[in-house]
Amino acid sequence: KGGRIHIVHDNERILGIHLIQFSE
Repeated sequence: KGGRIHIVHDNERILGIHLIQFSE
């Protein structure tokens, strides 16, 4: 869990993919 989650979190909702898995 890093700060990147906050950045990709916005893109995640737009792209509709689970980018959080990459950070995890």
